[in-house]
This record gives sequence, C-alpha cells and structure tokens, in this order.
Amino acid sequence: MPVDLRPATPDDAGPLAELIYSAALANARFCALDLTFGTSGEETLERLRWTVLNLPENPNSFSRFTVAEVDGRVAAALCLHQRRNDSVLTWRRMLRGMGYGYAEIGANLYRMRSYFLVKPSIPRDSLIVGNIATFPEFRRMGAARALLEDAVGRAGEMRFPRLDLECQVGNPARLLYEGAGFEVTTVKCSRSWEKTFGTPGVLRMTLDLSTSAR
Repeated sequence: MPVDLRPATPDDAGPLAELIYSAALANARFCALDLTFGTSGEETLERLRWTVLNLPENPNSFSRFTVAEVDGRVAAALCLHQRRNDSVLTWRRMLRGMGYGYAEIGANLYRMRSYFLVKPSIPRDSLIVGNIATFPEFRRMGAARALLEDAVGRAGEMRFPRLDLECQVGNPARLLYEGAGFEVTTVKCSRSWEKTFGTPGVLRMTLDLSTSAR
C-alpha cells in the first residue's frame, strides 16, 4: 500500500499520544514518561494528549509532527524540534499547565534522574528527530523510512548542519536509522538506568548533512 505524508493536526492527538508513548518505551521494560507524569496507562496517554494540543514550544506539539498514513489511517509519526524545546524548563511549564504543584514537579523530575544520566548532549544547532514510531499493524510498510527521508530533506532545506536522535541501546530501530545514514556518535550508560528500564543506556545517532549532501 502507498504511504502518504502530511502535517499533523489537532485531530491526530489520540494516535500521536500512543505513538509518543511507544517511541519512549521502545525496547525498555518501563516507559520513562510514566515517571515524568507520575501516572500509568490511560492517565499517561491523557497527559500526552494534553501536551500534543498545548504549549506549542514543547517537542510533543502536533505542529512539530509529520504523520504517515496508510489507507487513510495514521500509521506512523515523527517530530522535528531543537534542544531548546526539550529543556527541563519546558517540561516544568507543561506539568504546571496540567495542574501539578511545585512539590509534585520536583518529585517527578527526581524520579527521572536516571534518564538525565544517559541523556545525550546534543548541539544547539542540531535538528532533532524525536518520537518516531509506527503502529504494529503498519510495520514493514516503509512508513518510518518515508518519514526519515522527509526529515532529511526538510533539514537540508532549513540548512541545519546535522540531524540527531536518541536511540536506546539494543533498540532494533537502530538498523533503520543506520540505513538512513545515521551513525552512533555517543553512548551513555548507567547502572541506575539499566536497573529501572532494563536497557544499558542511550545512543546519540547523528546524520552529518554536510557530508550526506556531497
């Protein structure tokens, strides 16, 4: 079946929330977003739907997403953002917007401390590929690859020197990213992260656009 790409709209909040959660979970046994919000299951998805529809500066805003459709249904999605959109300050604003008090926010961020040990440092001038995921029934149809190819083209048009993304160690999606030209530039591991999430750490993968354009 053909894969069609289009900008996301507010009507996509439901499927985008599910795909964001799937991207964050990846190959781990526990999703870091549950720690961020102090919730689980449908409650976490409800908060993700809120982030999709509110605070456009955050990396989960629908305005940053491109969706891939197969047979008129959302099959996959990918967002593009910069480092400033994924700051602790931005996440604090999101949590405040959801009604969290300062004590709750502090507790949630404290629970996330193991993530900060493995979070790669990404340059300010990078364009970041985030939250790329495909619904299981649409995998192996080329949706994610089409989204990555589109992201590479858009980054080049916007004259970014590189694309960066995070990938958990052991995530099979690494093969997809390497097929698109990304290379591992940083590996950060932590026993604390592995104890909680069951994976050794997180990779920073980079596509040097100045090289790929030659």
